[in-house]
Amino acid sequence: VELQGLLDGHDCTINAGAISARGSEQDLLRVRHASIVGGIERFDSPAVSPLRENAVMPTVRSGPWSPDAIAEYLAGIAIPIRLASSGKHFPLVQSLWFLYENDELLCCTQHDSVLAKRLHRDAHVGFEISADAPPYRGVRGKGRAYIEQGTAGEVLPRLVEKYLGSEPTDFSTWLLSRLDNEVVVRISDLSVSSWDYSTRMPKQA
Repeated sequence: VELQGLLDGHDCTINAGAISARGSEQDLLRVRHASIVGGIERFDSPAVSPLRENAVMPTVRSGPWSPDAIAEYLAGIAIPIRLASSGKHFPLVQSLWFLYENDELLCCTQHDSVLAKRLHRDAHVGFEISADAPPYRGVRGKGRAYIEQGTAGEVLPRLVEKYLGSEPTDFSTWLLSRLDNEVVVRISDLSVSSWDYSTRMPKQA
């Protein structure tokens, strides 16, 4: 099954996941994250992640930390992200493992999870990443969360290693056994604030 069409003014053919085009390589890369439905790649889902050739650096709204300090904190901390998504009547807050790279937050969830369904309807999310023990400090913000199919095989093993370590366990084996049903939640266009009460609060013994 083929679908003939135009992509940014260039003729292209979309055929069951194989893309050919008379245009630039950049044009081809922009359709990498389209989801395949019924053998034809679809580009009409607002919750499917676009390729971010140059991810936008997070906008720092407030707080004591510089953009570099925020990036260092997010890349180095090994605690879950608290992610708030929109529902029909109330928001839902869930804790997820995450990676931070290329100015984006990456999580995984089951493709038919409540979170995935919510993000397909509304990609706007809020989040907080902070430890429970004093001194209280962390990062909170908002962004757009896209469902990305086909890359969980790269992301989920890294999440498992980050939070559980490299030694196999019953839990890690079970998580990886569900890989075929996992999708990546890619949170981009971040707007963040930091807080740090280290100078006011003693460390917990």
